[in-house]
Amino acid sequence: MNRSVYRTLLRIVGIVLALVGVAAVFGGVFAHNNVTDQLKKEAISMPTADQVTNLPQASQDALKPFFNKEMTTGTEARAFADHYIWNHMQASCKTVKAADGTALDAVPAEQCNYAGVGDVATANKSDQTKYTAYTTLRGTLLTGETLRGMLLTSYAFWLIGTVAVFAGWALVAIGIVLALVGFVGLRGPGKSAGGAATPAGQTATA
Repeated sequence: MNRSVYRTLLRIVGIVLALVGVAAVFGGVFAHNNVTDQLKKEAISMPTADQVTNLPQASQDALKPFFNKEMTTGTEARAFADHYIWNHMQASCKTVKAADGTALDAVPAEQCNYAGVGDVATANKSDQTKYTAYTTLRGTLLTGETLRGMLLTSYAFWLIGTVAVFAGWALVAIGIVLALVGFVGLRGPGKSAGGAATPAGQTATA
């Protein structure tokens, strides 16, 4: 294939990749901005240091960079969902109390979810005090699971946006390199009609 054809193809591919990369970057930035706008509407504040003292050390460390901040990023949303809400849901299953403050049997960790606590409540239906307490806990877990789902969805879109931005810049860089090679060309020694290389400064003869 003629060198000029290669250069033309490189120009076309380079320009297309650069344009696709720019579109990906804009798409990623749009995703980030959209997530931030939605989180700001929820007006969720990240916990303070005093509010996480009872959490596992790993969760405290994960939340530490975001103490007392307004939630505006997918990264913060994930930390809040997985290390704050989740731990409080688990704690609520361990310290079940009746309306009068009487401690009741804890809910096993494997049943600490909306469906699992529903089964526990049903099993205690004959005892109105226990039934009411476990039903209340079930509602609390439903609220927690719903909020976690919303926040983790925000994180998913944030992550997609982040990947799009990095991939976009990579495509832009590759596209620019290919386009430059296509426009400038790879210079090398010329060749005579017989196929022998022509020394620099010497004109090939027939």
